[in-house]
Amino acid sequence: MKIKQAFYPLFNIAASPFSLSFLIKKTEQPLLLPVYHTVSDTFLPHVQHLYPVKNSIQFEKDVDFLLKNFQPISVEEIEAHVKGEKRITKPSFHLSFDDGMRDCIEVIAPILLKKGISATFFINPAFVDNQSLFYRHQISLLIHQIKSNQVAESQIQAVKMLLEEANLYEKNIIQSLYNLKYEDQSLIRLIASCLEINFKDFLKKERPYMTLTEIQELKKDGFHIGGHSVNHPKYQEIDLNEQLSQTRGSLEFVQKNVPSQSRSFAFPYSSDGISRAFFDTLATEMDVSYGTSSLKLDTISTHLHRFPMEGTPFSPKTMIKGEYFFFLLQTLLGKNTVKR
Repeated sequence: MKIKQAFYPLFNIAASPFSLSFLIKKTEQPLLLPVYHTVSDTFLPHVQHLYPVKNSIQFEKDVDFLLKNFQPISVEEIEAHVKGEKRITKPSFHLSFDDGMRDCIEVIAPILLKKGISATFFINPAFVDNQSLFYRHQISLLIHQIKSNQVAESQIQAVKMLLEEANLYEKNIIQSLYNLKYEDQSLIRLIASCLEINFKDFLKKERPYMTLTEIQELKKDGFHIGGHSVNHPKYQEIDLNEQLSQTRGSLEFVQKNVPSQSRSFAFPYSSDGISRAFFDTLATEMDVSYGTSSLKLDTISTHLHRFPMEGTPFSPKTMIKGEYFFFLLQTLLGKNTVKR
């Protein structure tokens, strides 16, 4: 994904003779599904070392560009589209936000309400009410502590020793921390102890995630709430039974606390490599699901792919035109469809 994004400026140059509307018509892909995690005007140590975070001004510019070139649509319209009941023909978009971050209600929702835009917020039950901290957010805090020079050399050496004992030390401590996985959470807690970081204190003080009451407020304001797994593992690293359990757990939480006629689910990280057996098993339990492969078709008709809007320095125009041009190239090569 990052390699492809690096070529967006070149794709945009190649596509410069054509308007965005022409590219949308040529690809026959009128539906764009931009996805973010959060938007913040303050420093977020639990996120900053994972991906760049846009501020409210940057985000609003993104939204204005989308409104200029696409029309906002609802979850119900997307569901009707995938079921073949009412096809989307005009350039359209639907925003979504992953992980249930507190800025969703404090920063993002007010901007969307001001502009009259619907959106979906995908949440993880384990993080609601700040009960626990996503392991990748834990890793970002560890890296922030080290990069801020707030630890003694003896602590650094202790962390290195823990990583070496687990055969997980690679090149340097920062790189080793970046590479830790969902299954390494016990080790992450040991490292946090070495660095004198208390995740429970951080959750209580900083409140990085929304409360259930805040999520219910979003629902009352007309936003849609979807499942995003229970505690955000990478599905490619867990077996099918755990994938199903994680998915059902999040969908059941949503239906119990913020019920909706449309049951939607967004894969944590991506849906790469997810088997047809997974989709067949949950066919009657979720209406629409989402991956993050940008503009891609899928052999699962009810599974759509979202377009990540974070992580690059490029403008929305460069990114989106580049993605549409890349889709045309993939079509010529017969590689525009994810096969299960």
